[in-house]
Parts: sequence; C-alpha cells; structure tokens
Amino acid sequence: MKESDLREFTGIMDDLAEMLGGDMSPRKYELYFAALFDLDIADLRKAGNYIANTATFFPKPIDFRNAINGNQDEAAIIAWEKVQKGKSKAGQYQSVKFDDPVIHTVIKLMGGWGAVCRLEGHDDEKWQRIEFEKTYKAIQGSNKDHPEYLPGIADVENEARGLEYKKPIIIITSQPEKKALPPIERKELPKVGNVLSRKEIEERMKELDFETRKVIETALGESQEEESLKKIGMCKEK
Repeated sequence: MKESDLREFTGIMDDLAEMLGGDMSPRKYELYFAALFDLDIADLRKAGNYIANTATFFPKPIDFRNAINGNQDEAAIIAWEKVQKGKSKAGQYQSVKFDDPVIHTVIKLMGGWGAVCRLEGHDDEKWQRIEFEKTYKAIQGSNKDHPEYLPGIADVENEARGLEYKKPIIIITSQPEKKALPPIERKELPKVGNVLSRKEIEERMKELDFETRKVIETALGESQEEESLKKIGMCKEK
C-alpha cells in the first residue's frame, strides 16, 4: 500500500468493525496499517469482502493474509490448468493466447512457451508447476504490462529467418470445448417398386377368408370414395 491508501484502508476496517463487532482506535488503525503495508490495497479490499462474508469475529492481520493467499493459490491452480490445456491443444510449435495475460508473463520468465511445453510428461514437470504457481502469485495483481500472446517455436524460427508468415494463434480459455453434434442418419424412402399395385392386392385378398376380405373391401371402398369427394370439394378434411 501507499500512504495515500490510508483513507480507503480505514474505510475497509470501519466496515468490518461495524459488521463483526470490532473496536477501532487511532492506535489500532496505525498498527493494522503497518502490519499490512506491504500488501496491495486492491487485494486488501477483496480480502475484506471475503472476510465480511465468511468470518464470525473481527479479523487479525494474519486473517487478511490468509484470505489473500488462499485466493492467489486458487487462481494459480486455475492458471496452471489452462497451461496444461494449452499444451495439449496447441503444442510447442503453435502460438497461444490465454484469457489470463498474467500467464504470458510467467511463461516468458520461465523461458518461453516452447521451453515450458518440452517438459510435458517429464518428471521435472512437477517442479515446473511449483515454479509457475510461485511466480504467478508473486506478480498477480501488479501493474506490470503483460505480453499479448506467447509465440510458438514455428513463429520464433520464422522471425529469426526474416519470414513474415505467422501461424494462427490458438486461444486458450477455461470455457469447456463445444462438442460437435453427431451427424444425422438419413434413411432412404421406400422405393416405388416395393408398393403393391391394386391388382396384386386383389390377388392376395383371394387367399383370405370371406369375412376378412369383406372388411378390407369395405375399407378400400370408403377410402376411394373419400378421395373422390375431396377432389370435387364435397368432403371436408378431418
């Protein structure tokens, strides 16, 4: 924090004291401000909101630090998961752009995208993860300008040769990939040759008993009569 953050800091403390029953004094403001001076005011604001929603007692300085470190740990884990997703989706030769630009700075400090990808599946990858998360937490929330994207090996080599061609940049986010819908199975309509003609129907009806034949003949007669009436507009459709 800076001295100019003192007013906002006292406001955060007053809000927490009002909600959690704390008793603030000029000396207490001074002690808390000195104990937390190395932290960023934006992080303290977030920690204050978290404490207000979860705590039952007025916080000590260590409670602010635990809230901030807990949030940073979670963010670093999520960032590493994105890196793993980038490795499998793009690989070391493709350029990548993460939706979290802090990742770009961390990867650059670790030797670049190609260097980080080369350890995929290696025993040393676990140490790479420790280094990544430690570095991520150290620079998260800073005002540092981050690279727009991370060039892959192909783009790095092309630039070294003076070639202007660049491979498409792969965008990496935490959003799940959309799966393509399975193709619709198209079934063929029955061929006209498979439909029995009236003569064939009459031949097959001869093989039926008298009662069954009469029922079918009546049904066919009614159907034909209805179709004829429809053609001249004397029968309403059901």
